[in-house]
Amino acid sequence: MEKWKIKKVFRSIKGYISLAFQLPHFITALFLLLMSIISLILSFNIENSLISSIFSNIFAGLITGIAICFISGLKSMSFNNIDTEIEWLWKIHEECLEYINMHKAIQKMGFDDKGKIYEEIYDLICKAESINTSITQSQFNRSLLFNPENYCLKYLEYEVSKVSKCFIEIYENIKELNDYEITKKKFNELFKDVYFTIYKLNGSIIHRTDGLKKKRNMMRKFII
Repeated sequence: MEKWKIKKVFRSIKGYISLAFQLPHFITALFLLLMSIISLILSFNIENSLISSIFSNIFAGLITGIAICFISGLKSMSFNNIDTEIEWLWKIHEECLEYINMHKAIQKMGFDDKGKIYEEIYDLICKAESINTSITQSQFNRSLLFNPENYCLKYLEYEVSKVSKCFIEIYENIKELNDYEITKKKFNELFKDVYFTIYKLNGSIIHRTDGLKKKRNMMRKFII
């Protein structure tokens, strides 16, 4: 377990470094750093005070340039992380909406055709569990610089492993249903907590996404 956590930390660091080198700001900053080192060395080694002073001024200007590039680069990385986070959240949001729409559609159906209703209910619980699968599988998405399950627990108050166990139990209960047991009342009993859980998750996603968009808009107000 500890090895897995260490591996995740190194993966995050690698992701940040990889992203940094994709931004022109950091490449420019490295170039300016190299030039500033050369200017500093020259300013100390040239005996002519005038030329030495010129290189000193160049060094000071380059340091300012490095600072500006570094700040701009950090801002670009922050924008990229926020956009990636919003995109990931929105995909989960769309899956939640699919579940909610499927749930409401079944509630409006007649329960006379037991075979059809059973198939719809079976598909519904599979859809609910697919949301958890999408979240857990996101750990292999290298563009995400966070652990999806930890993120959901921290920001969305959604514990993937715990919810998944509940969904699997409902899935097992559905498999044991007889035709005469497939009623609207039984459906509501089985899926009441499932619907509430997905509905709450969807609301948390919308709230989190709105917060990230506000944060992004505030960041855009800075000049650099």
